[in-house]
Amino acid sequence: MLYHLTDEQSAEQIMAGGLLGSTSPKHREEQPRKSIFVLTENVMELMVAVAVSQIWVDRIIEGFWVISIDEDGVSGQVVNDEGPDSTAEWQRIIRQDVILPEYLKSEFVEYSQMVIDSQSVMKKVIKGIDLTADEQMIWDKLQTQILSENSQEITRKQGELNHKGS
Repeated sequence: MLYHLTDEQSAEQIMAGGLLGSTSPKHREEQPRKSIFVLTENVMELMVAVAVSQIWVDRIIEGFWVISIDEDGVSGQVVNDEGPDSTAEWQRIIRQDVILPEYLKSEFVEYSQMVIDSQSVMKKVIKGIDLTADEQMIWDKLQTQILSENSQEITRKQGELNHKGS
């Protein structure tokens, strides 16, 4: 399965007429081709990171639609996307005009209030805007969570290396 993120209006159109390839963003190639931007994993943290930092950068959203794509509906070339280092591993581009509706399923992902608040805080931090005391608490929690997840991942990888070495 591959996963495409979109808003409600687009989700309705996609489910009715198929997932259409787009020629934007055009800066990636001299001769843009119809392309569909997807993720390879259905992981909430990944989807939220992409939604907030790449798709809906200029606004706060309360959720998004995930279009699950059965790979039997993919006939075009699948290539790596040029996403940020933190998410590039899971981002792909499908070179295809359309994926038919019979290969698609949709699901709405609603954010918790914490995620909605976190978006606002992350956008302020990125823009260098001062945080209120409440926003600073949210930012501190986010940083603690990220450090904890990174620590768990490092521990897991060290365990794998130790296991291979034995």
